[in-house]
Amino acid sequence: MKGPNGIMSPVEMVSIFDKSVRGQEEAKRQLSIALFNRHRRAKLSAEDRKYVKKQNILIEGPTGSGKTALMRVLREDFGLPVLEVDITEYSEAG
Repeated sequence: MKGPNGIMSPVEMVSIFDKSVRGQEEAKRQLSIALFNRHRRAKLSAEDRKYVKKQNILIEGPTGSGKTALMRVLREDFGLPVLEVDITEYSEAG
């Protein structure tokens, strides 16, 4: 499922998210674009890479909104290192 440049397109990535996550269309789209840009940056020369900032992703939202499911797809289907931190114990609700 890779495009001509060896990178899966964001549309193809969304289809992978769709297999495991229902709803959250905007989140799946944004994560796919971020992942695509990360792969594009990795293919740049070391010189060009200095001018493109590497970015991390922070996902927040209410309980049951699908954050963990999205991260599970990134970790299991895309093989990305995902750091999960449960901050419930630090919140008023926890």
